[in-house]
Amino acid sequence: MVIKDSLHQLVDELPEEELSSALRFLQYLKDVGNDPFDESALSDADDLTLLAVDADPEQSVADAWQKYLDARTGVEATF
Repeated sequence: MVIKDSLHQLVDELPEEELSSALRFLQYLKDVGNDPFDESALSDADDLTLLAVDADPEQSVADAWQKYLDARTGVEATF
């Protein structure tokens, strides 16, 4: 119950303008948590490389962000 109490306190302390974003995010987490595909996809995966951690996660994040920005501006990224 400690975690729920902490969440309640955090929500109470959020700025008013962030409440709708917080609600959408929490609803998303609730919906994803109830998705049976997520568990079955991981439990049936024989290829553990799907779960491998990148050697350089900062570069992976930077590449993904650049790819997102390029897609928004119509520029094709080459990695």
